[in-house]
Amino acid sequence: MKKFQVELCSLLVYNVSSSSSSSSISSSGGGSSSSSGNSIVVVVVVVVAAAAVVAVVLVVAVVVIVVILVLVVVEVVVVVV
Repeated sequence: MKKFQVELCSLLVYNVSSSSSSSSISSSGGGSSSSSGNSIVVVVVVVVAAAAVVAVVLVVAVVVIVVILVLVVVEVVVVVV
């Protein structure tokens, strides 16, 4: 899961860097306002996507921890009884 998250983040960074380089190319052609607006939108989308991925990973981690704790408690109860 961690490897997937790292690969996703690197892919997002690559997309942002490639879009920013293309926006700098188009801004030299005179479209600076629209391309900078698009790059800001891309950065916001990437940040929101990264936050969503982190939130999903945290929720999955909490669920896994709760399941492990429940299994440990059940095991202790079974051993004691």
